[in-house]
Amino acid sequence: AARALFDQGYEFVHLHTKYPDPISHQQDPEGARDAIEALDRAMAGYWDGLGGDPEVVTVLTGDHTTPSVWANQPRHQFNDLHSGEPCPIVIRGGSVRVDDIASLGERAVARGGLGLLRGEDFMPVLLDSAQRMNMYEMRPLPEHRLYRPDEAALVPFLLDDPA
Repeated sequence: AARALFDQGYEFVHLHTKYPDPISHQQDPEGARDAIEALDRAMAGYWDGLGGDPEVVTVLTGDHTTPSVWANQPRHQFNDLHSGEPCPIVIRGGSVRVDDIASLGERAVARGGLGLLRGEDFMPVLLDSAQRMNMYEMRPLPEHRLYRPDEAALVPFLLDDPA
């Protein structure tokens, strides 16, 4: 699906799954582990194809943390609780700096090169990895944008030669 959208000219594609989330809300840690492992296996085809393209910046992360065990909450019973722990994140492709972290998990990535990435810094880091980030107040277009559009969209402003 992502390849088809890129082929149509899209510059940004967001793929999202909620697969492990409801399992965590059911307070089923083994089920949540199995769901995440199934997603990990399913990603193998992506990494071999589109994810292996150095021009494509791929991010793998969660949208929030959902602990699968809570104190004072019955196991295997739905709750709508979320917590504030940081989500693990991996970025691959583009000009991303490579660190020595070899697995995606809360403990492993806490030692990674991104440190603690705040939500408001998420897109600037991704745009920088894709070499599309504007320096603050740099405006290659009439309107202010955080990112540089595809070079084909830039029309240079030329002055007529007075001679």
